[in-house]
Amino acid sequence: MNNNLKRPILSIVIPTKNRSEYAIKSIESCLRIKEKEFELIVEDNSNNDDLEKRISKLDDDRLCYKHNNLPIDMNSNFENAVERAKGDYVTIIGDDDSVSNEIVRIAKWCKEKDIDSLITSRPSSYTWPDSTSQKLGNLMTGKLVIKHFSGKVEYPDVRANLIRCLRSGVSSYYSIPRLYYGIVKIEALRKLKEEIGCLFPGPSLTWQMQ
Repeated sequence: MNNNLKRPILSIVIPTKNRSEYAIKSIESCLRIKEKEFELIVEDNSNNDDLEKRISKLDDDRLCYKHNNLPIDMNSNFENAVERAKGDYVTIIGDDDSVSNEIVRIAKWCKEKDIDSLITSRPSSYTWPDSTSQKLGNLMTGKLVIKHFSGKVEYPDVRANLIRCLRSGVSSYYSIPRLYYGIVKIEALRKLKEEIGCLFPGPSLTWQMQ
């Protein structure tokens, strides 16, 4: 599953562990994107080969799969995944998530405008058929919800939103740059790693994917 393309515009990164039934659907949905200028990095830390067997049936040069069954923590799995990224921009999605078909075009727009990072308003959501909510029960089970959105581009005050985030005890990320539900220039990630030594020092950015 080697990626023989020139440097892609975007790296879509999926860290996963022991969730092959979800992960394979996520992988297949990303590979349905028609554009060729992206790579799909799958970092599999499963202690079984279920996902590896499923992926072996896929034939797509954009797919870069690695199975590491050594026991490591979740943050290390994320670090390893992003370390393999070669795209101009990087995004992380959960192993039960997907992305818009427009994501490659959006990454190209970011490059043209020299945008360091972009976050979305998350106008759509899907609840898996076997998922329930503590508040809503099975009311939304198996449903896709697409909210109205304008497509308007805004340029938030990142520092002000970071202060709001910290004052809230990081209960909300507000409009701060992030890899999950966002796109970040790989050069910015490398500078950040040089500065603090890692990209995922704790669970605050990854708790949603446990």
